[in-house]
Amino acid sequence: MSSRILYTAKDYIELINADHRGGQLYHDISEELQRMLGDSDDDKGFYPKGMHLGDNKKTKLVDCEIYYFTSKNLFIYKPGIDGPSTIRVKRLNDIKDISLTLDSEHSDEARLELVFDSGDIFEFDSIKDAHEDYKIRYSNRIKEIYNNLI
Repeated sequence: MSSRILYTAKDYIELINADHRGGQLYHDISEELQRMLGDSDDDKGFYPKGMHLGDNKKTKLVDCEIYYFTSKNLFIYKPGIDGPSTIRVKRLNDIKDISLTLDSEHSDEARLELVFDSGDIFEFDSIKDAHEDYKIRYSNRIKEIYNNLI
């Protein structure tokens, strides 16, 4: 496992709190992440899927899911845009298959697939999940999560 996460959930909370342009929904996301984290330093990866898509705040967050990895669990937070927010928890011990796909010609393209015993499949794709300006960051995050899981 790596000794330092490139981009932690706590880092993201600080960015959200420092950038007041995000409005109330970003503030709500920040508060929910802080509740999930508590005082824990067990931060093994963070992936804001779909957070940086679209042209306006509501579009950016409609399909947003925030994935937070600890040493034992995966938390999936879906912020409520027009309804309630939801949090799901998956146990990492229940992962049946991990698949990482990298494009040898494009360093900003990475895809990670996690298959759980329950049949749930979670995909992380730097091309589909992020705006053009964020693809390399998402690719790096995917590789980091993979390295922490194996």
